[in-house]
Amino acid sequence: MAVDNGETEDQNQQDNEEDLIDESEIDDAQFEDPSDFVDDLTDRDVALAGGFVCPAANDNFNTLLVVDNIPEVGPEKIEKLRNVLLRIFGRFGNVVSNHFPQTSNGKTK
Repeated sequence: MAVDNGETEDQNQQDNEEDLIDESEIDDAQFEDPSDFVDDLTDRDVALAGGFVCPAANDNFNTLLVVDNIPEVGPEKIEKLRNVLLRIFGRFGNVVSNHFPQTSNGKTK
């Protein structure tokens, strides 16, 4: 049994605080478009340009399963987490595809 000394949680809290933006320092005028601007990009175009995986359009989602609040693990344990989750959900049907989003440092989101 592993004992958590709290260092990881403290580091995560510190990382999260560094990512916060003070909204009072944001100038909304810098985000406004010129009056003649025409936005011809779709959300899908923007997502693909940013490297995000877009699901294929589907009229029904009766086969879609979104799992939230999975443990945050590093790159060395992602495969183990994937195997555990696929084994659990594989009991209820065939898992056709899966996606595990990761942060820039390789941890699961």
